[in-house]
Amino acid sequence: MPDQTKQTFCVVYDGEAHEHHEMPIHALGSSLTNLGDLLVYANEVVNENNHEFEVKVNAHFIEGSFGYVVEVTQNLEHAVNILPVIGVAVGGTVTGGVLGVLNWLKGNKIQKITNKNGVTKIITKNGEKECSSAEAKLVANKKIRNSINNLIRKPLQHEGTSTFKIKNKRDDKSSIIII
Repeated sequence: MPDQTKQTFCVVYDGEAHEHHEMPIHALGSSLTNLGDLLVYANEVVNENNHEFEVKVNAHFIEGSFGYVVEVTQNLEHAVNILPVIGVAVGGTVTGGVLGVLNWLKGNKIQKITNKNGVTKIITKNGEKECSSAEAKLVANKKIRNSINNLIRKPLQHEGTSTFKIKNKRDDKSSIIII
């Protein structure tokens, strides 16, 4: 891949069920599949099938939890970096992106997405939120929302899993995003 950029982040499931770095195999498989789907679908939607895109994982143990390192390699010369659009910050915490919009929605149905004078807004019965057009496309995409739900919310329903975290680095304690 010419002009490729590698970015890494960590996905961590925490709670008493993960104290010994264990996770049920189907839950892990589902987590990996849904994260892969999320990243690939997001790249397809935002970058219109830019094929210079690759995702790999590395399963380093993270003390008292179960986590894995994700490496995204993307040619950013002619593409949008999808990680900040999703809400994953490399080098700092993020409250925005698709994850921030979904947190704002709190399960409310989207009534309309508008784009006037270059300003994109998601409108619900309870209010409206400005976001990028890329974020709006992803939030409105059923595959993306299902992948996020199955990556984050579904595992949190398992007994002993209390937290889902995205960390910038494996040992980083200061820049944890807890969802």
